[in-house]
This record gives sequence, C-alpha cells and structure tokens, in this order.
Amino acid sequence: MKDKIKLKFYDFDNTICEPLPLTFSTSFYKGKKILPVKDYISFLREMEYHDIVSYNKKHAIVSCMDLSKGVEFYRGTKAKLKKMGIEFRSELLDAVEKTEQGKKLALLNNFKEDVETNKANTYIITARPDMKKNPGANSIKAIEKFLKKHRVSIPRTNIRCVNSAGLNKQKEIRTIIRHLGPRNISQFDFYDDDMKNIEYVKKLEKEFPNILVKCFIVDKNRIQLK
Repeated sequence: MKDKIKLKFYDFDNTICEPLPLTFSTSFYKGKKILPVKDYISFLREMEYHDIVSYNKKHAIVSCMDLSKGVEFYRGTKAKLKKMGIEFRSELLDAVEKTEQGKKLALLNNFKEDVETNKANTYIITARPDMKKNPGANSIKAIEKFLKKHRVSIPRTNIRCVNSAGLNKQKEIRTIIRHLGPRNISQFDFYDDDMKNIEYVKKLEKEFPNILVKCFIVDKNRIQLK
C-alpha cells in the first residue's frame, strides 16, 4: 500500500527569513493632478508595518519592514482613498533582490531538513505579490535567490505567492490538498509568524477531518504548536 503524503507549508518573511526593509515612493492623484502629500499623511500613518521616512509636496518615502503584512494595510488605505476619488500610487525604490540579503532564521534549518527528506511536498506559502497581479514584483525569483544563498532549493511550483495574508493562505493550501487528493494525505504542518494566518489554516481541520493538522506560530527563533 502506498504511503500517505505529509505536507509541509512554510511562510517566508519573518518565518525562515528576516527581510530587510524596502522603501517606496508614494503619491496621491485626482485624475492627472498630483495632490499635496501633507493632506493625506494621516492615511499613511494608519498603515501599520510602515514608517514614513520623509515627505515633500508631491511624494512620501515610506519604509516597509514586512512586505507580506504591509500589503494588507496598503490595500486597505488604497480602498479608502478610492471611495474619495483619489488614486494612491506607490513605486518600489529598492530592488526586490534585497530579499537575498535578509537574515536567516532558525526555522530555515527545519525547512532544509524537510526539503532533504520530502522536497516534493515542501512548500513556501507567502503573502508576497505574484507576477500576474504585480508584473514588477518577481517574488519567486527573489525567494529562490535567498534559498540558493543558503544552499537549499524547492521546485519553483512549490513557491506560492498569494498576494495577501489570512484567507488567501487558507485557499492556497486547500487547492494543494484537493489537487493531491485528501485521501492521499495523512498530515500537514503549517509554520507562520502571524496568528491570524494560523487561525484561518486551522479551520481546514473541519473540512478535512481525516488529515492531521499541526500549526506552529513562529516568533523569530521560537516555535510553538497551536
């Protein structure tokens, strides 16, 4: 009888890699007219995980320490402004390749062990943007460079960029399970630094009662089963 599959799902930022901050140039438009940044600085201050480095009349320079989590707040701000008829534009100033300069975290060793013994079933599920929705953000290539630097690799198809946290991570894991067939899977482990992601993924226990689900919250170099 064929052995059942054990899946391993890892978040990337602040789980196996502590990323360097990225900086963006941000501006506000109404039609073709650029608006004074000072009138909208309060919206930028609402964006948790971001710091305002500086601003002038037309542009604000914003630093984002955690791109994965920052995306969610960025979109929320953009949606608020859209209702006011204002377009919110941001341009990445730092190359995405900065990813490879990120600091490796202790869980990278666990990841390496899983890749050595179970490469085909080890995945990275990240809230970073994918190429379809954000052509300029080659998140997969950036992650591959980081992994290569630390002498580990997984199939490119096993790096899943889902554009935002929470529900999208749950959906991606569900898609993978259904593709492989729930009856063929005995267990999956999920590692993430955001408790909201853990809560969403744990809900899959009810949907797939025959699969053992183990979720681990990661805090830098500490790992705890939830």
